[in-house]
Amino acid sequence: GACGILGPVFGPLVGGFAAQAKGWRWTIWELAWLCAAVLIVLFFFMPETNPSNILYRRAKRIRNMTDDTRFRSQSEIVAEQVTRRDELAVLGGAFTPPFQEPVIFFVDIYSALLYRVLYLWFESFPLVFGDIYHFNIGHQGLVFLGIFVGGVITLSRYLLWIRRYIVPKFSNSSVKPEVILPPTFFGDFALPICLFWYG
Repeated sequence: GACGILGPVFGPLVGGFAAQAKGWRWTIWELAWLCAAVLIVLFFFMPETNPSNILYRRAKRIRNMTDDTRFRSQSEIVAEQVTRRDELAVLGGAFTPPFQEPVIFFVDIYSALLYRVLYLWFESFPLVFGDIYHFNIGHQGLVFLGIFVGGVITLSRYLLWIRRYIVPKFSNSSVKPEVILPPTFFGDFALPICLFWYG
């Protein structure tokens, strides 16, 4: 969850100073180094834990060692029986929950609206702080730190609310999904206030 806040904040911050010092190509090198570091961490420190994938790799290794094609994992046997209709049913299953549960549909719409406004807002930062207030590219990246501070404060309060309010409710079997919505009421008022203040 933190990546949704940290990426848009530290990307312009680090990239802004790098582009100012070394040119715009340097920001792509930074991204390549970061992706390489993540790939190394994933490769060495996050082993495969999916049982069906482990068994598939083991069966493949035994087939290569023995040249006997009879060694197959359960996932390979099942995959041979899957039809195009089954694939379409699984794909369609990903789109059905929003239309079966109104709360999921409205939370999806609300999240889409928030992300549209947020990223459109990000696009206006260089126009306001660069063109009007004459910040250089590096200093324009510092403007995004306000989002980081707000995200840290909001996230810590949200996690505390989940621990103290939501988790105890799950001991009751009749809990409704709408119990997660009250924090959005704060955001409903905060977003237009912030936009008017920014405007």
